[in-house]
Amino acid sequence: MSPPYVSNPEWFMKNVVDRRLMKKLDGRIYPLYVSLLGDIVYRAHHISFKSATVFPDDFNNIVARACGFKRNYYKYLPNYSAIKYMLNKLRLFRKKTRKKRLWGDIRWAFEPLLSQAYFWYVTIKSFYTTWYDIVYKGYKIPQVVNWRDAITLYVISDFIATYLKCKEKCVRKKWIGKYEEYFKVGKEKKSQ
Repeated sequence: MSPPYVSNPEWFMKNVVDRRLMKKLDGRIYPLYVSLLGDIVYRAHHISFKSATVFPDDFNNIVARACGFKRNYYKYLPNYSAIKYMLNKLRLFRKKTRKKRLWGDIRWAFEPLLSQAYFWYVTIKSFYTTWYDIVYKGYKIPQVVNWRDAITLYVISDFIATYLKCKEKCVRKKWIGKYEEYFKVGKEKKSQ
C-alpha cells in the first residue's frame, strides 16, 4: 500500500513544526534511544519495561507538541491511524499490567512492550530525520518514497486529519494560523 498523498510536506515541516522542540530530539535519538532498545532486548527486567514508555511519551511530548497539538489530540486521530491504534494498545496494556500486577513479568509483557518500543522508535526517528533533512539540507520528498519518508507522510496525514476533525479542541492557538496558512498554500498550488 502506498503512503497517503500529502500536499506540500516540505512546507509543513519548515513552517508548522516547531524547531525549538524538535531540537530536543537531537541528542536523544542516537545515544539514548539505541541504548534503551538494547536494554529492552538484552536486559529484559523491570527497569527496562519502564524505560520502554520513554518512546511514546517523547512522541506525545515532543513531536505532537512541535506540530501544535495539546495532550488530548489522540482522541481526535482518525480511526485508521496506526498512531491511534498503538496509543490505545499502550493504554490498555498499562491498565492491564497495573490491575493484574504483571508489570515486569517477562513472560507476559516482553512482546507487547518490544513492539511498542520499536514502533515508536522507528516513527520518531523517521519523522525527525526527514524533518532535519528538509529544514537544514533542503531535501525534497520524491514521488517514489523510501520507508522513512513514507512513515513521515503517514504522521503528517494523521496530524492534518486530526486538525480538520477538531481544530480548536486539540490544537494550540498559535498553530491554528499555521495550519490555515498551510491549507491556503495548498489551494494556491492547485489553482496554478
